[in-house]
Amino acid sequence: MARAGGTVDQVTRLLLHPDHEGGRHARHIALRSGQSRALEYIRRVWASATQAVSTTMALNSASLSGPAPGTAG
Repeated sequence: MARAGGTVDQVTRLLLHPDHEGGRHARHIALRSGQSRALEYIRRVWASATQAVSTTMALNSASLSGPAPGTAG
């Protein structure tokens, strides 16, 4: 979601939605420690994700494949 240009609000809604499997940990934090702790957790995860995205370079498959074996180029 970070690479696609999503926002922390969008990921929060997604992770706290009861039908989203990936949000189980955030919902567990909300039940155990309260909504504000869950939101802090999501913000930390989002900050980490956006940092990782900003420091990596996207590569497309064409740049990785190079010339086919046995061909010039």
